Amino acid sequence: MEMLKIPLGGLKKFKEWKGMTMAEKTINVKIIKDICFSKENGRKLLADLYLPADKEEFPLLVFFYGNGLEGGDKRDMSVVALEFVQRGVAVALPNYRSYPEVSYPSFFVDAAKSIAFFQKEIKKYGDCQGIFIGGHSAGAYLALMIFFERYYLEQQKVDPNSIRGCISASGQPTTHYNILKHRGIQSDWIVIDEAAPMYHITEEVIEEGAPLLIFVTDNDIKNRLEHTEFFVSTLKEYGYKSEVQYHLLKGHDHMSYLRNVLIDDSIPFIKKHLK
Repeated sequence: MEMLKIPLGGLKKFKEWKGMTMAEKTINVKIIKDICFSKENGRKLLADLYLPADKEEFPLLVFFYGNGLEGGDKRDMSVVALEFVQRGVAVALPNYRSYPEVSYPSFFVDAAKSIAFFQKEIKKYGDCQGIFIGGHSAGAYLALMIFFERYYLEQQKVDPNSIRGCISASGQPTTHYNILKHRGIQSDWIVIDEAAPMYHITEEVIEEGAPLLIFVTDNDIKNRLEHTEFFVSTLKEYGYKSEVQYHLLKGHDHMSYLRNVLIDDSIPFIKKHLK
């Protein structure tokens, strides 16, 4: 376990992202790296846990990175985790298997196992006030899929109703384009089947699902805005009982809002739904 006082201005990862500058501030954070939450075919699946060093009580956000289900790593979201943790929200960043190592639906299983692990183990690190799930891009797609298709959590003996909320940052609510590609289907087609979060908007989810916070931008991945608007309007049409916050961010691209707007808007959502 690392006990660090981290100057955010010293982190360079996000400087490559359009329109981003690093905050000139210092935070106290505990970082526990490479926690093994599952073993799959001899491979250890690892996660990093970011904890506020000066708080015994905190909510936990399990947050999945993107990269189109074809790679990526938990470290890609390290600066996002640091921004959350300085606001008092603990963050778990799990790795998950992706193409070409595995295919659908293995990445959903990995993600659900990480949630089950941290729901059980987080009590070792403090008083967890509630668990939220979320992600960016393909990671948001994973979070949405697990949120709406309750099978994956139930298989890991997690009550889906124990999740306090879901945060989708530019997630795809239809069948993911790389799942289509690996099926030999044109990747820009709009498909809503068992691999689409929208497909699983059932009566049970409508009645019992937790609050949703959904982000998309006006300069996002091609058709992501249109898919998201269709998703949000469908939830409204079906009478989704919990709160759905929809944030259309103007003047941003697929990633440029992650370190500022995402955090600023997610913190009030998390605090509101801890009760």
